Amino acid sequence: MSNTASVVELKRNENPFIYNAPVRGADFFNRDEVIDKLLHETITGKSQGNVWVTGERQVGKTSLLRYIQAKYEHYSGKIELYPTEEHFNVAFIYLNVQDTRTRDDFYRHLRQGLKNFFDFKIDPTDDSYGSFIDALKHLHFEQKYYIVFLLDEFDAFIEHLTADEPKLATSFLAEFNKLIQGVSEIKDEPKIFGCIFAANHTIEDLVKKNDIDRRGSGLVVENIELRWFTREQVEELSRNYLKNNSLKLSSEDIDLCFKMTQGYPYFVQKFFSITYEQKSNVPFSAYNLKKIKEDYGKMFLETIKGWGGTKMPGRTLEKLKDLSGKILKNVGDKSLDVVFKAIETYLKTHI
Repeated sequence: MSNTASVVELKRNENPFIYNAPVRGADFFNRDEVIDKLLHETITGKSQGNVWVTGERQVGKTSLLRYIQAKYEHYSGKIELYPTEEHFNVAFIYLNVQDTRTRDDFYRHLRQGLKNFFDFKIDPTDDSYGSFIDALKHLHFEQKYYIVFLLDEFDAFIEHLTADEPKLATSFLAEFNKLIQGVSEIKDEPKIFGCIFAANHTIEDLVKKNDIDRRGSGLVVENIELRWFTREQVEELSRNYLKNNSLKLSSEDIDLCFKMTQGYPYFVQKFFSITYEQKSNVPFSAYNLKKIKEDYGKMFLETIKGWGGTKMPGRTLEKLKDLSGKILKNVGDKSLDVVFKAIETYLKTHI
């Protein structure tokens, strides 16, 4: 066998399912409808808005923002900014603000994102807010760019602000909401940037949970929930990941995966990964469905414990509790009750 053939065979037998990192490039799919809506709300529609994307942990929020960054970072077309008739270039800039703890750090982070992308020659000042606005205005009015920030883990940043004093978050949200509507109050001046926020909480849950005084209308955003995959999308995922692989998953495998995951993207990838390992490493006659279910159950429990128990966002915890009940109903093997009831017990004690 030639070296080339050996490499091809190695790639063919490699487990292709991705559950431990944001999905990139051709591995990212099943989100066309969401992407179209995000683009329509932020740049391709008549007016330019802002969007709040909510989803459970590991449901694909980071993968979604990273995909948009990679594919549309240098958007090929120009947009007409409402209410003017001027045309502008578009740039999508991804920033993870999970570890950002103060208002000043937030604006410095946004400005640095602009600097990394455009490398403009404007010196910053001690005023982080003013320096950010100066950079934005330069890019908008002189270079004719409309910026869309892809702000990952935005709710984590807001929770940092509320940790010591909820009033800090209240004043910041009021300030930033005004800013994303326009940097000045000049008549008919358009927005010069927009945001797609990604969060574990809805904006309403975030405000309520952290006792934030919601002044005025709060953040003016369109809300999108990042939904789990349908059974058809789960099947499509299987076909896509195994299209160059000699091993295929059966319709029965797809059905079982959907029953055991309900389409939760992380658990779909993990279940398929476990199934792939079982099918590729043992003769077909020794294929052990019970072991797949057992390994999946143990993984599920380890995962939710690793996600932090009571520290998990309430939305994620509730969804996992509901999912565990459906898994227990669908496992179809009494000998595995102990494994899956341990999951249910754990979740009940942390709700």
